Amino acid sequence: MAYFAKLSSAPPGLAKEVEGEKNVLTTRISFLENTIAKQNEEFVSLKRELDQATRQVQSIAEKAIESSSGKQTLKAINEIAMQQAGKLRSDE
Repeated sequence: MAYFAKLSSAPPGLAKEVEGEKNVLTTRISFLENTIAKQNEEFVSLKRELDQATRQVQSIAEKAIESSSGKQTLKAINEIAMQQAGKLRSDE
């Protein structure tokens, strides 16, 4: 502010030029603050999407593991059944 107070004694053209530059910089600052606010909103939205995608991937992974485990169990049961069927035939 002290700088602008000194401008009152400066030539009129210079004072107008500095005032115009001040207005440009004020507008630019306002634009940048709005840009930051929009980017923050977008960040929050993307974070929510990431969290949701992470939960979906975890759910899919759990289902894949359960499915794989179920297949392995079924395979083991089939092998036991075949072994028992083989024993029954050899006992006859």
